[in-house]
Amino acid sequence: MRALADTGAKRLLVFSPAFVADCLETNIELGEALKGDFEELGGEHLQLVESLNDHPRWIAGLQEMVMATLAPAEAETQPA
Repeated sequence: MRALADTGAKRLLVFSPAFVADCLETNIELGEALKGDFEELGGEHLQLVESLNDHPRWIAGLQEMVMATLAPAEAETQPA
């Protein structure tokens, strides 16, 4: 962030791909604390991108991942 501010960046869009749901950590540490730090370095606007939360496409993708993981295990328990 300091390197961006040093280049004169005034606007910063931040997201955390490690979090799939918004929580206090993302909202406070990234959204508020990071915003304050960026502004102290001369930045003017920091926006935190919301996490995936309960977006329908994320839920559908998660369901696909779970079902794909369960399918081999179910096949092993079926009688031959």
